[in-house]
Amino acid sequence: MPQTSAAQPLDLTAQLSHLSTQALRDMRTSFSTETALWELAAIVVVIFLSLIVYRLVRKWIYQHLPPAKSPEFSQKLKHWGLLFVKSTVFSVTGSLLLWLATQFLWITSLVDTQSSGLLLVRTANRIFFAWAILQIMLNLLTGAFGPKLFAPTLKKIVSIIFWICAVFQIVGILPGIVDWMGGTSLPIGSTQLSLWSVLTGSCTVLVTLGAANMLAQFCESAIKSSSLDNNFQVVSVRLLRIFLFSVAVLLALSWSGIDLTVLSVFSGAIGVGIGFGMQKIAANYISGFIILFDRSVKLGDYIQMSGFSGIITQINTRYSVIRNLTGEEMIIPNEMFITSSVKNLTLTDKASAQSIVVSVAYDADITKALDIALAAVKGQPRVLATPAPWTIVSDLGDSGIEIKAGFFIEDPEKGTGSLKSNIIREILRKYSEAGIEIPYNKLDVSIVSAPK
Repeated sequence: MPQTSAAQPLDLTAQLSHLSTQALRDMRTSFSTETALWELAAIVVVIFLSLIVYRLVRKWIYQHLPPAKSPEFSQKLKHWGLLFVKSTVFSVTGSLLLWLATQFLWITSLVDTQSSGLLLVRTANRIFFAWAILQIMLNLLTGAFGPKLFAPTLKKIVSIIFWICAVFQIVGILPGIVDWMGGTSLPIGSTQLSLWSVLTGSCTVLVTLGAANMLAQFCESAIKSSSLDNNFQVVSVRLLRIFLFSVAVLLALSWSGIDLTVLSVFSGAIGVGIGFGMQKIAANYISGFIILFDRSVKLGDYIQMSGFSGIITQINTRYSVIRNLTGEEMIIPNEMFITSSVKNLTLTDKASAQSIVVSVAYDADITKALDIALAAVKGQPRVLATPAPWTIVSDLGDSGIEIKAGFFIEDPEKGTGSLKSNIIREILRKYSEAGIEIPYNKLDVSIVSAPK
């Protein structure tokens, strides 16, 4: 329960009432009706001109804005730079024009800037400043946590809370609320934390985690655009994220004034939870790092596992994804790569041996048939020259002689159906031109009796 005294709520209410009354008194004495009209006119003109500039700049930015998920580091940096310009152009233009309007009113003596204080202009300038901060904050939160997590509803809630705090700050009420929250303590173990410390700590953790996530995204783009090995890229990005998130949490708690020894209250429960309830998750997580480090399987490898064959498209924290040639995907826990047998067709060499079998009649010229089959194989662009293709007589069948043609390809993940079809079609065409017969079973029908 919060440790508060009975007088604290009354003191807070009295303080807020006094501050509100003082703010209203200052507003009544700061400007006259004529001054207020000139200030309002200047503010309206400034807002109108700022909107025109904002729309022109926004149109230009959308025409040159790179996609947010661009893999190139320079494009991602350009994306966030243009978003920053879009977020601040309205406020910067408004503040600049307000300053020019103030100078105009002072030069023309329409308003005595020394005696009036230009309260409305100063308030509008603060609103412009708050608007820029809100837009930058919303863009950063969207980029840090993603549009799915930071949904439009959550954006509205954040905006409403922000403007409430901004209004309290402008009228001078917010410092009193902060003082009250700073004097209200919450007992956590043997440590006393104020409401203000808990609030600032939570906000600081969210901000630092978001900043760490954005920094990790920039580093990931830079790493993926390098010439490093795929597995090393994944390991580097993953370790970097863990490091940045850990540093972000520690810095946030330290900056908010929370003693890090408070975390020891929860360490025992977390350890027990990992030890008993999260054994498989921990095993899969560690296995993910092991397979990335020992390079037994890599991104892009063509493997066969659990009766499923395909290309490894993802190696995530808990699982990996295999995609076959028909578009089906299989999710495999990382632990299975360590404890089960995996057939990796591209571990040390991507070249894969393939073969086809055709039959020719017994009276055919075998040497010529072998040469034609070999030429048909060599004529395909996907067939490797080294190791060289080969043809042999593989068997003597019931109806003809079987000829086997073997060859190697470097991209088995693209499939072999169309390649083998092209080879067989070419062999059939050449055999037809050379007069080599393809044997097939013939059925003799004997009519025992004819109908009368």
